[in-house]
Amino acid sequence: MEAICLLREEIPSRLKKELALRLYEKGLLSFGRARELSKTPPDAIHHDSS
Repeated sequence: MEAICLLREEIPSRLKKELALRLYEKGLLSFGRARELSKTPPDAIHHDSS
């Protein structure tokens, strides 16, 4: 197991992004809700709905 090196202030936002991604991958959260949870701007993600 490897450690991830993050600055203390980066941890909350990184955890939200990771959680949002996992919930979206499992189909438990829509793409829009995952983006909202991760606080990611709409233009920062490319979503292929096909």
